[in-house]
Amino acid sequence: ARNGDPLGEAMAHRVLCRIALASGGFSTARQHQQLAYESGERRGSRREGGLASFCLGEIELAMGNTQQASQHLQQALTTFQALNMNAHAAEAKQALARLTQA
Repeated sequence: ARNGDPLGEAMAHRVLCRIALASGGFSTARQHQQLAYESGERRGSRREGGLASFCLGEIELAMGNTQQASQHLQQALTTFQALNMNAHAAEAKQALARLTQA
């Protein structure tokens, strides 16, 4: 990503969030998720907002915070559906289904 490119920054922080989440680094994952959200906000991107909500939902789910996870994942699903982001909406539905198993 170019220096100062908010969407590129958001994308990079989402990747770093997922890496941290996969290794159990919840605090680091939250930091990267927040930075991704802020980058998306600077650009005014609804897409980035939905992706940030999804990432936060995954963090909360991994931490066992099912109520918070549900709220974030529902928000992400609503955004994805409104933007016709069908693949992302399907991912959000799958994550919501995992809530019943948590």
